[in-house]
Formats: sequence, C-alpha cells, structure tokens
Amino acid sequence: MKQTNISDDLDCGEAESRLLTEIANRNESDEALAIGYQAFEKIYQQYSRRLLAFLASRVRTNELEDVHQIVWQRIWIALPEKFDGKNFRAWLFRVAKNVLIDQYRSRKLEFAVDFASVDLEIAAESGRLEEDFESQELLSNCLARLEESMYQIVRSRLEGEDYVEICERLELPISRAHKLFFHAKEQLNRCVAGGM
Repeated sequence: MKQTNISDDLDCGEAESRLLTEIANRNESDEALAIGYQAFEKIYQQYSRRLLAFLASRVRTNELEDVHQIVWQRIWIALPEKFDGKNFRAWLFRVAKNVLIDQYRSRKLEFAVDFASVDLEIAAESGRLEEDFESQELLSNCLARLEESMYQIVRSRLEGEDYVEICERLELPISRAHKLFFHAKEQLNRCVAGGM
C-alpha cells in the first residue's frame, strides 16, 4: 500500500475523506495500521473539542473524559463498517448520542442536569443541537410549556423507563401514554421550529 501524506489542514472535505478512508483501510497491513493511527489522530484533533463541549453539558465533570473516550473507541471500532462516508460530524454526534443513551439506560452515568434541559432524542432528530447550544435553552423552555403528564412521559422515556412502568406510576392506560408522548413530540418540534 502506498503511504499517503496526511494533510495538516482538515478544512478541506477531500482531506477529511482521505483520512477517514485511511482509518477504514487500517487492517490491510502493518503500514496501513500506522497510517490509520495517524489519520485517526488528525480526526480526533479536529473534532475532540466539539465533542467534549457536547458531552460536557450532559454528563458530570468526573465522568466526562471516560464518556469521551468511549465515544472515540466506538468510532475507531465502527468506522470501517458503519460509517456511510457522507457526513462524519453528524455520524460522530449520532454515535455520541447513542453512547449517552446506553450509559444512562445502564445507569453508569449520573444525570448532570435535569432532563428538562436535555432531550437527546428530539435534539438528535433536529440535528441542530450538535453545534447550536442555544437550542438547548430553547428546548428546555419548550419542555417547560408541556402539560405536566406529557412532560412526565417525555422525561421518563428519556430516562429509559418503559411505557408499562410509566403507566403504572402515572395511572394511565398505555394507549393514552403513547398518544400523549406523540403529541408531546409534535408540540416540541413545533415549539423548537418556531423558536429557531
């Protein structure tokens, strides 16, 4: 395999694409592995600060570096087969969101903030929260406007609680909880879209 010079400037989409290809091809030889490591370091340097900022508002300070490293481990492992080659930044934040959800569900993380201020599922669907942290405040305000039962259902779902548990606690039929969650997502999407 011919060694490719790694550009110091990642602003160019072509350079980033080449780096990602070098990472994906790392298993071809020892030389390819060394090139893959170099490329991964460049990608890490390019996105590490943004990812840390994204995670910092969602996990406690003492857990931040561990979660940050878990995300990068998943990126290293998954990139060759799971990355579609289109938008690395969006994929990186999607992986980060999934790590957070996995960690929260397994209760390995303590919540850094009340879930009223962080709605990972809806924020990820909009794709805007990754770069626009003002959206978090907007989303928090939108959550605060929800009817109490809708708010409780959204919060509970984000904490990993299933509908059976929610319905028992709130004394609601499951069909009603599904309907309230659906309407809550609609209201939140309208509120967020109206505030942008």
